[in-house]
Amino acid sequence: MPETRANKTTSHQATSSGNRLLDIFLREAPRLQAALQAVSHPAGHAIYRQDRQISHAYFPIAGALALTINMRDGSGCEATAVGNEGLVGLPLYLGLNFSPYTVMQQTEGRSFRAAAPAFLDAIRRSPVLQKIMQRYCEYTMRFAHQTAACNSLHTIKQRACRWLLMVQDRAGKEQFELPQAILAEMLGVRRQSVSEVAAELRRSGLIEYRRGHITITNRKRLEAAACCECYGVMNAYYELLIAKA
Repeated sequence: MPETRANKTTSHQATSSGNRLLDIFLREAPRLQAALQAVSHPAGHAIYRQDRQISHAYFPIAGALALTINMRDGSGCEATAVGNEGLVGLPLYLGLNFSPYTVMQQTEGRSFRAAAPAFLDAIRRSPVLQKIMQRYCEYTMRFAHQTAACNSLHTIKQRACRWLLMVQDRAGKEQFELPQAILAEMLGVRRQSVSEVAAELRRSGLIEYRRGHITITNRKRLEAAACCECYGVMNAYYELLIAKA
């Protein structure tokens, strides 16, 4: 596996592989390293298609992956996002060979991927990895529940601030590509609403937004503008379940 530069994680900790879960996998199952393949994808690339067969688990090391539920009319809404704190491949672990959702490359990024047999064999051989995967499943369920609560109780502006903070954590840099169409799908709102929120945040000096590229210019004020406990709650929950496992 080639050496990679460490990136920010949900709690802003550096890792040797670039992904916190992958570090644990490689510590407990060193043979997995030989099965890893480095891949890069542009923003908007579909890694999994809803209800389609899947064959690999992905460990993001830069950028963010969006898990989206698609409706029959072609609309969709993001259920959760995954960066270098986690992995995409839970359906494989749960005994499925297809994905119940679409996974899109939310921002341009890089991942290590492992074929299903090698990924599952590593878990099967390690009680520690079995425990970690059980806890990661619980984390993803809580994330989805927290997102549902956030969508019901908080304003579009608050939710947008939360998602921008999450995407920056996973992108690992202050500037990243995030087209309006993707941000609108993340929030489950019209693109016009995204334009209005982005314009307000830009006027307030929190972000710069030009041609689908966002620069976080004042992270502290963006966190304050979120006025939303969801971001901090999920960071703390990850630390409790994964980092202290």
